[in-house]
Amino acid sequence: MANDRLEEVCSNPPMPKENQKSVRCDLCSKPLVAENVFVKEGKRFCCVAAAAQYLSSNKTLEDFHGRDKKRKFVQAIKKVVILSILAAIAYGGYQYWSQNKDKVREAGQELREKAKDLENSVNERSDE
Repeated sequence: MANDRLEEVCSNPPMPKENQKSVRCDLCSKPLVAENVFVKEGKRFCCVAAAAQYLSSNKTLEDFHGRDKKRKFVQAIKKVVILSILAAIAYGGYQYWSQNKDKVREAGQELREKAKDLENSVNERSDE
């Protein structure tokens, strides 16, 4: 299918003879005699239509890669921001704990007692 499209675009330039120096079209890779080469933006083509198709496709790919590179950069920034927020929360928790160790221990003990009371009441109800 791709070759069908190339046939629609690319001309059929004369084949170089064995002793002639040749180059290849950057789109269809056909061998070209120096007189039949069309050069556009440093690339060699067999015809103007081949150059237009190649440069159009190349521009589309460059746009895609540019957007993909930007997307990856934004993802990296998001990860850095999220990790920074998590680090700040962890640091804040550590600071609170180091300044209020007794309160934290008391609150933990109260929670353990409440959990044990709740467990006992559930066990009593299930025994009934």
